[in-house]
Amino acid sequence: MGPLDRLAIISFDTRAFDRSQGLKLMTTEKKQTLRNAITQNIRASGGTYIGSGLEMAIKLLRDRQAANPLGALLVLT
Repeated sequence: MGPLDRLAIISFDTRAFDRSQGLKLMTTEKKQTLRNAITQNIRASGGTYIGSGLEMAIKLLRDRQAANPLGALLVLT
């Protein structure tokens, strides 16, 4: 990912959590911040309420300030 690409990390179990606090430009610093969010904050806890995660991700894409023609969701369970 380049510095002009944006990424958000959303985890979910019984509800959704925006681990990145919105879409972030992928600067070197933000990449490290998101790596830390993944490795330190995301743990399996038994729930799989994917609907809340998808709703939050779709809302982030719809509400983004700098919308380009292409937006994507990657779902990992």
